[in-house]
Amino acid sequence: MSNLYALIPIMLLLLFRPAVVVAQQTNTASNSSATEPMLPPQDVWDMDTLLQPIPVNRAYFADKVYAEIKKLDARDGQVNHYIHYLDSNQSEQISIAVFDIAPQIIIYIENLAIDHNQKVKYLHGLELILRDFRLRNWVRTKTGYFSRVLNLYKQFIRAEYQHEVPAFAQKEASLPLFYHIEWLDDYPEAKAVVYEKMSRQYPEMMIQRLPDYADQPYADPVIAAAAKSQPGLILNYALSTSKMRNAVRRNQDPLVKTIVRIADESEQPLKALPFLDLIHSGEKSVEDVDAFAHDDIAYYKNLVALQLQNRQLASKALDQEIQYRALKFVRIINELHDSPDGIRFRAIEPFHAEELYFLMIGGQDEIYTSSFTNGTFRKMMAKMKPMKGNEFMEKIHKSHFRTFIRMCAGFNTLQAFLSTFDQDEKYAMLREFVAHLEDGTADELEDAVDVADAFGSINDPELLDFLRKEIQINYERLHDAGARHNAKGIAVYGLLQAIFNPEKNQSGDLPIPPVTYVPYEDLTDGENGVVEQVFFYGDHSGMGTYHNFLNQYRNSKWKISSTPYWTTITSTGAHKVTIYMNIPLPEETGGDDEAQRLLREYMDENNINPTIIVHRGHSYYLNSTIAYMVPSVKVVMLGSCGGYHNLAQVLNRAPDAHIISSKQVGALRVNVPIINQINDYAWSGKDMDWIKMWKDLGRRFSGSGAYTRDLFSDYVPPNKNLGVIFIKAYRTIMAEELAE
Repeated sequence: MSNLYALIPIMLLLLFRPAVVVAQQTNTASNSSATEPMLPPQDVWDMDTLLQPIPVNRAYFADKVYAEIKKLDARDGQVNHYIHYLDSNQSEQISIAVFDIAPQIIIYIENLAIDHNQKVKYLHGLELILRDFRLRNWVRTKTGYFSRVLNLYKQFIRAEYQHEVPAFAQKEASLPLFYHIEWLDDYPEAKAVVYEKMSRQYPEMMIQRLPDYADQPYADPVIAAAAKSQPGLILNYALSTSKMRNAVRRNQDPLVKTIVRIADESEQPLKALPFLDLIHSGEKSVEDVDAFAHDDIAYYKNLVALQLQNRQLASKALDQEIQYRALKFVRIINELHDSPDGIRFRAIEPFHAEELYFLMIGGQDEIYTSSFTNGTFRKMMAKMKPMKGNEFMEKIHKSHFRTFIRMCAGFNTLQAFLSTFDQDEKYAMLREFVAHLEDGTADELEDAVDVADAFGSINDPELLDFLRKEIQINYERLHDAGARHNAKGIAVYGLLQAIFNPEKNQSGDLPIPPVTYVPYEDLTDGENGVVEQVFFYGDHSGMGTYHNFLNQYRNSKWKISSTPYWTTITSTGAHKVTIYMNIPLPEETGGDDEAQRLLREYMDENNINPTIIVHRGHSYYLNSTIAYMVPSVKVVMLGSCGGYHNLAQVLNRAPDAHIISSKQVGALRVNVPIINQINDYAWSGKDMDWIKMWKDLGRRFSGSGAYTRDLFSDYVPPNKNLGVIFIKAYRTIMAEELAE
């Protein structure tokens, strides 16, 4: 810590600055805007003492900077000129930035030979930087960022003083400078330099900022680059009436012009977009695509045929369209779950094995167990013959094969699929299943999470032993190559080893809080007690689900009150529990959005922070629920598939959440007992013990019919939700690499 306090004069300034101001009151210059006499600039840059005390007419602005420093100091709960964060190294880095560099900049500003107004501008800029530090998400920020920005600000002040801002921008163009691009508002040429460099390095990020600079010439290369990676966004701009429309339509890039042609000529531009590669190359015309886009079966078959060509252009749009179309067919067979198989699966009868494969991948968030096992998987296996499994995988280019293996493991069909492989080919694919998980950026985890989830469902000892050994081999491969260049891979394989080691305690060996329970104290929101928020949606089943839920609490343990937009259920026992639930209003009127928004405004205004979130609606409403999640949430009941992207989104907003999810669409007859158990624990003031709760639920459902027992078996408690456990532990280990 000695280096943290090395600059004694600065700390004395922090501690005793008010007295300095008082002493200065008698000799403050009457003309506050006059240039103040100073030493020559070359003697000022590295000084750590004030040449003159801060005048009283500028003390107000300096005080606001010191106030931000004090608020940052208090962020860890103690005001002691040291900010504790994660570990000693990161604490030291942040503390040096806040307590050394920021006060140095105040001295730097005050010693410069510039007028009062300019100094006020710089002090205000420093205040805004520190406020941004205080309010930003530190988990997603490298601790070195704080010093980087402050030193960059100091360099900017010097460049502006020396009339060298364009050269500064050319040299220092970077994300930190881009995040503070307002510094360059008076220098459009310098601003253009930063935008152009960022456009080359980060085209996907910059296209999202297009509205900020759409009328500038440096928007053109950004649009051209984005056409390759985000053609859907370019199409939306081409179809819009905003200024982005003109920016796209003036662009002369050939691919952008093809997208504009789709916008102008296609009857259904969004359905034509996945075929951008074929249209751009001249292999198909817009009219050709429109001709089959009207027929759902023909359109889906053409989508899969294009997928099998393994083209890269518009591949994301193709994946999204396949998922959307697949879900439509999955919902048809789900809704017919009580019908004979001949009727239930008639809609998917025209599809070949490859089309059924992508139907399962695309419909993974909603497919029922019986829809998968009795329908799509069984038909795929029958239509795959005489191909072997390894030949089939080669034909589909192993597209999303880890997801498929994870689904097969979860639905207990993995052995059946693997039985179609030659023995050597089977183990080759399983070896590939757990290989190269280090590929991609630090936050690309979908493949690793598929592996983690699959392990939780595989019961074959031989397969498990083989996969454990392969994980160990991959870990050693990366570790021996050097941790510095393989941080992601070492973290991934190290965590998989810990999670899948049957001799170790899962939660105790991972860098995360216990996964088997949530302490009651963590579920309380101060004097508000336990706060639960339930999200309902106004589709054809939403109102019935809402009333069914409400009826569970019409007893002496609870009291109910309502407003036009939400209902409140409050406990009458010794432990305070409050359940807030929006009233599901007709979806065609947008009533759900309004009710949820007004409820959240009420909760915010009254400082009410939910610790339990329950989603009661189809999976396609889940994004709306996730948008309202806050960091205070500790328990999340999805009641629908917790695929990787959903889990990651939940943890982005509520990093400490324990998540209950289902491998298939949530079922009312299972959701209600689980939610009641959660609320009974809260009502009694008990820790949320997942192991005990699941044993109790298991006994309850053991007396139910086979269908209900199967539904319950598809629900995953937090202590067995290996995807969530993996993501949490990985993010803790990789905090620096994942940060900006």
